[in-house]
Amino acid sequence: GFMTGTGLPTAINDETVDLQWNFMPNVMSRIEYRHDNANQPLFNSNLGNVTGSNNVGNHGSPIFSMDTFELELTYMF
Repeated sequence: GFMTGTGLPTAINDETVDLQWNFMPNVMSRIEYRHDNANQPLFNSNLGNVTGSNNVGNHGSPIFSMDTFELELTYMF
């Protein structure tokens, strides 16, 4: 396990859907969507905050879930 830092019992869950295909003999591509959630506000929201060098590390108020979308392209040799 790992420490979440909430001081409360924490349950973390994730769901992932991905699609992978080789469209050339040595090139693989992958698209992935991931949803993470928890019963404690572990994730940070950057919505509504000012960005820039003066805001490094400030990611907004904590939230209960986070969505991630990823595109990957891999050349195999």
